[in-house]
Parts: sequence; C-alpha cells; structure tokens
Amino acid sequence: MHAQDLCKRLAVRYAWPEWAFFEQVYRPTKRGVRYADAMALNLWSTRGLEFHGFEIKVDRRDWLRELKNPAKAEEIGLYCDRWWLVAPEKEFVKEGELPEPWGLLVASGEGLKVAKQAPKLPDALPLDRKFVSVLIRHFHEEQKQKQHTDKVLLAEYNRGCDHAERVSKHQLESRAAEVKRLQDAIAAFEKASGVRIDAWNADRIGEAVQMVLRDEHTRLRDRLKQFRNGIQGVLNEVERALTESVTNAGIGQETSQ
Repeated sequence: MHAQDLCKRLAVRYAWPEWAFFEQVYRPTKRGVRYADAMALNLWSTRGLEFHGFEIKVDRRDWLRELKNPAKAEEIGLYCDRWWLVAPEKEFVKEGELPEPWGLLVASGEGLKVAKQAPKLPDALPLDRKFVSVLIRHFHEEQKQKQHTDKVLLAEYNRGCDHAERVSKHQLESRAAEVKRLQDAIAAFEKASGVRIDAWNADRIGEAVQMVLRDEHTRLRDRLKQFRNGIQGVLNEVERALTESVTNAGIGQETSQ
C-alpha cells in the first residue's frame, strides 16, 4: 500500500463540511521547516473545533527513523489537539513503539479504523497567524487543483461521450448496411426461386436444411447411379441373349440345308 492511498482514505474520513483537510502542511521553525503529512481542522463548534495532525508511514525503516527523531513531529504537533500515526495495518507498529500521546489509524476495507485512540493533548498551542496563513494557502491551492482536476475530468468525460456517440453511429450504420445486404439477398432468392420466405412452411425449410446437412441428396444420387447401372446390366444381358439367339438360329438353318 502506498502513502497516497492512506492519505486519500484520510481525506474521506475527515471530509467537508465537518472538516477542512490539508495535505503536506509545513511550518517554519527555529530548527527549519517542519512538515506534517496531513492535518485536519474541525469546523463544528459542537465537536470542539479540534485540530488533528497525521504522520503517514508505509515503510518500517522510515518509521524507525521517525522514532529516532520524535522532535520532528512534536514541533508541528504542538498545535494539534490529537496526533495520529496512519499505517497499513496494526502489526506495522510493534508493541511499545508507538509514543504514548499518539493514536493509531490503520487501513480497514476501503477506509480507516482506530487501532488506538489518540488522547486529547491538554497543552495544544493556539494557532498563530503565520500557521493560519499557511493553512489558508494550502486550502486555496488544493481548491485550485481540484477545480483544475474537475475541468480536466469534465473535458475527458465530454470527449468520451463524443467518442461513444461516434462509435454508436458507426455501429448503427454498419448494422443498417448489414440489414440492407440481407434484404437484398432475400429478395434475390425469392426472385430466383419464386418462393416468398415469409410464406414458406417452416417445417419444409427445416427438412430441406437437414437433408442438405445430412448430405442425403448425394446418397440419393449414388443410389440412382447404382439403379441405372443395374438397368444397364440387364439391358446388356438382353442384348447378348438376343445376339446369341440370332446366331444360333442362323446355324440351325445352315445345318438343315
């Protein structure tokens, strides 16, 4: 599983209008720029307007490096009411590895589930103007990107519809041409045979087709040839008998003389 897959699941879990969700949030500090893989700000006062931070890990080596430098997350996590590790599965984190103030979210089905609830941090710092400006800039950039993506998707959708319409038109034209070809073939058959297809007895058509498939006409022709040969043999015998009779009659006359 890729980190982006988990981030997409986070975006669904912390979705508008209850949450404002941000990816790759950074904040300049005295030790340099610190990043959070994602952050979410609750927008409903009845839910406490909580601010959550997320560290996404899919590689064990990367996670172990993170454990060696916890200040990296803590410096930006100071502004969060809750801090979460997001991982592919619960077994990704070995026993005793997860820092006590962290919660754990893991992949489950198409979404995420809580493997360890993140406790509310009592000393979360209020968001300063610089950090708020970063969040607003992120939100604006993400909206611009979303609008661009929506525009591209709409263009592709329209292009797909146009293509489907052209394909459908071509298929209809091809089928119309095929129907015309079959109609012409039927008309030619009816003209040559003098038989209208729609008035033809279905049983007789079936019998004729079966006869052709069984090659009965060939066997009938062979039987007729045999019969003809038999008749020819009989005729030959009759001719031979007549010839012998005439010959014998001639010999008898000569003897009597």
